[in-house]
Amino acid sequence: MSAHHDVFAMDEIPTMISSQDGDMALRLTQDLGPDATIVELGPWLGGLSQILAPKGNLHVIDTFVWTRDHDKRVPDLVAPGDSFRPVFEALMRSRDLPCEVHEADFTAFRWPGGRIDLAAIDAPKKPEQLKDALLAIAPGLGAGSRLLIKNGNNSRYFPMMAYLQALADQGALALLEADPEGTCNSAAFEVRLSSDELTDVIGQTPLEYTARSRLLDGALGRLGTFQLGLVCELVGLNAWTEAYVVIGEMDSSRRILRDWDKRELDLARSGADPEQLGWLAEIMSLQHSKGGLPAPPTSFKASAAMTRRAFWINNRNKPWRGRAFHPEVLDRAYQYGYVSWANAIQDHVRDKSILDVGCGPGLHGFGYLAAGASDYLGLDPIIDVDRDRVKNLAAKSAKMPFGWTPAELSAMVEPWLVRPTAIEDLPEERVFDLAVMHNVTEHLQNIESVFAAIAIRLKPGGKLLYNHHNFYCWNGHHLPPKVVSAIDKSDPSQAELMDWGHVGYDPSPDHYIARGLNRIRLDDLIALTERYFDIEVSEEKPSRPETGLGRLTDKIRRRYPHLADRDFETQNLLCIATVKT
Repeated sequence: MSAHHDVFAMDEIPTMISSQDGDMALRLTQDLGPDATIVELGPWLGGLSQILAPKGNLHVIDTFVWTRDHDKRVPDLVAPGDSFRPVFEALMRSRDLPCEVHEADFTAFRWPGGRIDLAAIDAPKKPEQLKDALLAIAPGLGAGSRLLIKNGNNSRYFPMMAYLQALADQGALALLEADPEGTCNSAAFEVRLSSDELTDVIGQTPLEYTARSRLLDGALGRLGTFQLGLVCELVGLNAWTEAYVVIGEMDSSRRILRDWDKRELDLARSGADPEQLGWLAEIMSLQHSKGGLPAPPTSFKASAAMTRRAFWINNRNKPWRGRAFHPEVLDRAYQYGYVSWANAIQDHVRDKSILDVGCGPGLHGFGYLAAGASDYLGLDPIIDVDRDRVKNLAAKSAKMPFGWTPAELSAMVEPWLVRPTAIEDLPEERVFDLAVMHNVTEHLQNIESVFAAIAIRLKPGGKLLYNHHNFYCWNGHHLPPKVVSAIDKSDPSQAELMDWGHVGYDPSPDHYIARGLNRIRLDDLIALTERYFDIEVSEEKPSRPETGLGRLTDKIRRRYPHLADRDFETQNLLCIATVKT
C-alpha cells in the first residue's frame, strides 16, 4: 500500500474531479474566513480535499470502502472491499493537510457540529443519493451556506438535476454557478433556508419530477446540460413533442451537440423508436449549428428533410414551433405533394396569417407553415373534418387515407386549423394578412360573394393570392384525360370532352362539370378581382404539350369564335392583389 501512496506527488493524487471542478471549489472558498467549517462527502483519495483543506477546518465523511471501480482507476492499491481510510489519511498527512475524518454511511450520519460554511458532495448519480447526503449535513446548513455538488451539472444524471431544481423551486437552494455547456459538471448553490426548514423541504420533496412543463422555467432550466438531460428523459418516455419544445429553447452549443452524440447512442440501444430518434437527432444537429440556426433552404420541395428543415428554421421565433413540429405529418404532406405550391409562393407566406378558402383537407397548410406562416385557417363548407380521405397529388391517384383526419390534425398542430365553414360565415372581425386559393376559383358557384367576403376579412394592406385552373384550356374539365398520354380513344366519356369538347358540352345537372365548375373566363375573373383588389401580379401560364398545347386547330377555333387563343392555351392564372382601401 505505501509503495503506491508514497510516490504520489501533490499534483498526482488520483482524482475524479476535473480542473474546472477544482477551479469552482476555489472560487467558492475565496471569501471564507480562516475558521470556516468545510465538509466534504465522498473525498476518495483527496483530489478535492487538498484544495479545500487550506481554506478552513475540513471534515470528510465516507465509508472508505474500496470498490471495484476504484480498483480499475488505481489497480492494486487496496483490495476491493477493504478500507482505504489509511491511504487517504497518509496522503493528507504527507502534505500537511489537516482534516477530521468521519467514517460513516450517509444514510446513518447526522452532522454533530455547528454551522457548515461550505459542503462539497462528490459525486452522487441519483436523487436518492443526493437526498441522503443532504440530510446527513442538513443540521449544519443554514441560510448562506454553500453547496458544491459534483454531477449537479451532468446531463447523464438528469433526474438528480431535476431534484435539485425542485429544491430550488421551493426556495431551499439558489443556483450560484454552473457552466451552461457542461465543461464543468459541478454546480454550486447557496442555501436559502434555516436548517430545520431545509430538512423539512428535503424530506418532503419527491425524488421524481412531476411537472415537466415547468422545468425550463426553473433555476437550471437555461443550462444546456439540463435541457439535454430533459430531452433524453422525454425520449425515454416517448414524449417526442415535449422533447422538441425543449430543443427549441436551447442555445446553439457544439459542446452540447457532442454530448448529444453520445446520448443518442445510449437512447438507440435502449430501444427508442429509430425513425423518431433520427428525426429528433436531425433537429438537434440543426439547432446546434455552428453560429446558430442557418438560413432557411431556398427550396424545400426537394425532399421531406428539406421540408422539416424549413419548418424548424422559418419558425424559429414562433412560440408554438416545438409543439407544432410533427415530422411524420410534414413527411406525409411532402410525400402527397402538398408542399410544392407553398414553396413557390413562400416569400408571400412567411410570417403571415393565412386564410385558405376552399382548402379541402387543408394539407397545403403544412407547406405554408414550413414556409414560415404565423398561423393557418382553412375553410371549406363541404369538408368532413372527421374523415381521412385526401388526394395524393404526387401519385395523381384517387383519394386515399393521409393518416390523420383534419380534426385530429387541428388538435395536434396548434397554428393549423380546418373548419367546415363558408367564408361568409366567418366573423368579420377575424382578419388575416393573406388569403389563398389554390385551384379553387374555378369551382366557386358564388364567386363574387366569396371575393367580397375575403376582402372584408383582410387587414389593411392584406393580399389575395390565387392560382386559377382555366376551364377553357385543354383539360379544364378536370376529368380524364388530364394529360395527352392518358388519352383512351376507346373511352366514350373521354371522347365527349377531349380536345375542347367540354367547352360546348351540355351536362346533366348532377354532372361534375355542371355542379363543380363555374366556367368563368379569364377576363371576367380579372375584372371581378379588380372590383375588390388592386392587382399586382397577373401571370397567365400556358399549357404544356403534355397538357394539350399544340392540339388547337382552326376547326376548334371556328367552333368557339368567342374565344381567343389565349383562352384556349392558358392553363393557369396566377394573381396577387392587395385589398382596396
